[in-house]
Amino acid sequence: MSQARKDLKYLFIYLTLVAQQISRTYSAACEPIEIPMCRSMAYNKTRMPNLLHHSTQENAKLAIEQFEQLLATNCSDYLLFFLCSMYAPICTVDFQTDAIQPCKSVCEHARDGCEPIMLEHQVPWPDYLACDDLPVYDRGVCISPEAIVTTAPEDVTEKPELVPHIPAGVCEKCSGKVKASKKNYLKNKYEYAVQVEVVSFHAERSSGLVGTKVNVKSVLKQSTVPITTGEMDLWTNNSCVCPEVAERKEYMIAGHEDKDNGRLMLLPNSLVEKWKGKFVKSIKKWDKKLQKTLSSGGSKGRRRGGKGKGGKQKQPEAVTVRVPIDEPTPASNNNQEGTSNGGANSGGTSGSRRDRKSVV
Repeated sequence: MSQARKDLKYLFIYLTLVAQQISRTYSAACEPIEIPMCRSMAYNKTRMPNLLHHSTQENAKLAIEQFEQLLATNCSDYLLFFLCSMYAPICTVDFQTDAIQPCKSVCEHARDGCEPIMLEHQVPWPDYLACDDLPVYDRGVCISPEAIVTTAPEDVTEKPELVPHIPAGVCEKCSGKVKASKKNYLKNKYEYAVQVEVVSFHAERSSGLVGTKVNVKSVLKQSTVPITTGEMDLWTNNSCVCPEVAERKEYMIAGHEDKDNGRLMLLPNSLVEKWKGKFVKSIKKWDKKLQKTLSSGGSKGRRRGGKGKGGKQKQPEAVTVRVPIDEPTPASNNNQEGTSNGGANSGGTSGSRRDRKSVV
């Protein structure tokens, strides 16, 4: 077999595996919550597989039941919300196809309140519920109890499909403001930069985002998402807007794009400064350097090979992808997942309820 045919065969296998993964990721649809412990949640739709890789709600139900005794201690007001957001994560059809994770702060509240009780019984906080693996309000999307709307019209008896609710406005306190400098511009690799006047703030119920409506005066840089002068929205996946901006004030804003949804994002790591005319030249100069850095990355690797043209090209850094520490292994019985070592430290479930051990 020629080398070309071998390469074609490997490419076909690779594309098949990629297509299977995409199918598994995006084929899931929202479904009503059937796990009794989570029916009291403010939302009523979930998505499987969940964040612990249980493929059905029945398997998730068997796994979450090990926390019943811990919940009975009332060790944390956040515990039930956190567990349900992991085992029966909220699903909003208008927002994204992946299950939405709970925020890191929600996990920390639950862990800090309940881990001391667990340790009294020689049971540590489960590794598969590690808080460090969860997103914070930055470029990630996450959910907390405060971000859920629980009101419904008086003539509606059925719980409505709920979506994240965000009180639109600027946060009371913002920290870690990014200063306008070439170093920060190159470090964060901003994808757009604009001169704007802030008009107003509003919340989009279908996506759970806060929109900052701005009047674009001039476009200093744009990438994939088209930008024109006039009114448009900058989006924040937080309960309030940071960095701080005020209505009827002009700013230079540089940030990143949400290419999948065609949005410009205004996030804590965005560059926001009161408008000054010097930014026109500064952004042009900084972006020229950024583009040069990005385009010369490969050639620099070759030069650093140490042997001129014959030197080896520098390999890109490995990308770390978070994988659950103890992913349940499918058994022959389709109604069960995990191994008989279920328990709090594996995330799986046992073959029979009689053999399961509670966390407490």
